[in-house]
Amino acid sequence: MIFKSISHIVSLGIVGGLAALLAPVANAQIEVTGGQVSGQAAFFIPGTDAADNVTLFDVGIQQLTIESPNGVLTNPGFQPTAASFTDVDSSGTPNQGDTGVLQGLLTGIAFTSNGNLVSFMNRDTVLGFTLNSFDSDFNVEGSLISPDNPGDAPLIFLPVQDVNVITSGFSATDGDLEIGDFDADLDNGLIDLPSSYMFGGSNSGGMMQDEGVERRIKFKFEGEEVVAGDDTDLGSGDDDDDMDMDDDMSMDD
Repeated sequence: MIFKSISHIVSLGIVGGLAALLAPVANAQIEVTGGQVSGQAAFFIPGTDAADNVTLFDVGIQQLTIESPNGVLTNPGFQPTAASFTDVDSSGTPNQGDTGVLQGLLTGIAFTSNGNLVSFMNRDTVLGFTLNSFDSDFNVEGSLISPDNPGDAPLIFLPVQDVNVITSGFSATDGDLEIGDFDADLDNGLIDLPSSYMFGGSNSGGMMQDEGVERRIKFKFEGEEVVAGDDTDLGSGDDDDDMDMDDDMSMDD
């Protein structure tokens, strides 16, 4: 079941803030029964103890097909906001057979039971997937700053290592952010829409083109004179960099 991974869901680092999960017994919803998703993804791989600790940090979707008993959505607008990832084979790398959950906001068009065309925007959606492939073609060495209680705050990646987080409730892990193309099958999920809505199978509202994870990360971390972050206070005289998450890092919900 898709909700087995909910306790491990975390906010994606670059694309945004926290979002409430769909309640499995809430209002009438549309079940996702299959589909396909592809684009670019960024996975954080710890330098030590990587097995079972791979984190899906960011994702940019370029192709999306959602299958349901109500029809098929082809390339609707979908903005990921949170994710979980399971390193099924404990290999310490994202590869075929690993699983995960994407949570986000869905935009598109549908038809009522009377055949009337209706548009919908930013509807809460959860998609469970199984990874087919991930081809890394760019990586950044650095530290992942994460809340000790997953989901309490967005993930933050800094292109420096040996960061000392002095605020309680957060931890820093050294490793590599691997960025590349991914392809996955959708296994299940839920869309927060009336169960009477039907999908037509054609382009449903037009998917906004994602700028690409690699482009975003290269812009953030490879720009001229780019440092760990404009709003961070990193110590300059110690072996470790100190970060106060309360005073020096702005995190939007």
